[in-house]
Amino acid sequence: MATPEFLKLGARPASPVLTTAWFEFLLKPELLIKHLNDPHATPGPTQLIIQFLQQASAVETAAEQKKTELGEEANGLPKTDESTG
Repeated sequence: MATPEFLKLGARPASPVLTTAWFEFLLKPELLIKHLNDPHATPGPTQLIIQFLQQASAVETAAEQKKTELGEEANGLPKTDESTG
């Protein structure tokens, strides 16, 4: 049986595909422009918008949860564990 190329002594892995995290586009707007100008960019423009909206929703949900927890503690109420429902 032949040894796979990646296991051979001295073999180097193929260059990894560098991806940009969604928040990097917020930190460096020029990355967004460069990304959107690339016809083969992944994720594409539509998927990128979806990712932004999903993250915004996740942040909002986390903020609401934290606000609820802080409000319960401020009122002297014990934290509720909704998972034990």
